[in-house]
Amino acid sequence: MRTLLAVALLVSAFGIPGALAASSASPEDLAQQQDRVEKHLLRVQQERFEAKARGDDKKSQQRLDREFKNTYKRRNAVIDAERNAQ
Repeated sequence: MRTLLAVALLVSAFGIPGALAASSASPEDLAQQQDRVEKHLLRVQQERFEAKARGDDKKSQQRLDREFKNTYKRRNAVIDAERNAQ
């Protein structure tokens, strides 16, 4: 339930990646989004490595892997949007 709520908040905050590329956000907004997404990416990556080192169950490790991959996709979408804005 908590994960679904977090995903819903992220989608409402960032939209879907295609919508992000199509938006007319300013370069400053895109830079802020990229910073925010990259910080989240680093936190998820750290949590993922720590979970593996602790030997957490496979289900929670898979959830962290999915979250990392989705965050990485969001990062790439923001970078693409910055390129298209230039």
